[in-house]
Amino acid sequence: LVFSALEAPRPPPQYMLFVTLRRGLAGKSKDYLATIKSLGLRKPRQVVEVKNNASIRGQIEKVKHLVTVETDTQYEARLALLALKLAPREPLVVNH
Repeated sequence: LVFSALEAPRPPPQYMLFVTLRRGLAGKSKDYLATIKSLGLRKPRQVVEVKNNASIRGQIEKVKHLVTVETDTQYEARLALLALKLAPREPLVVNH
């Protein structure tokens, strides 16, 4: 079988983690910068989806003070709450 980059099979969702960069990288050591770059993160509040394996978990452990980690169900629940929060509301009508 030959897969193109667009048709590559994805692992099941429970094998994926969502990693968010929560802190800026100014003044951090080169070791931390290299680890963040290898995770695919570049900017604060950026979210990347990575495989849940031992090597990735080791990288996350190294920079755990700079990132937050969520499973797919936690990530989807957080996005659903955010969507409810940002949903349009009824206009406020004041009768005097």
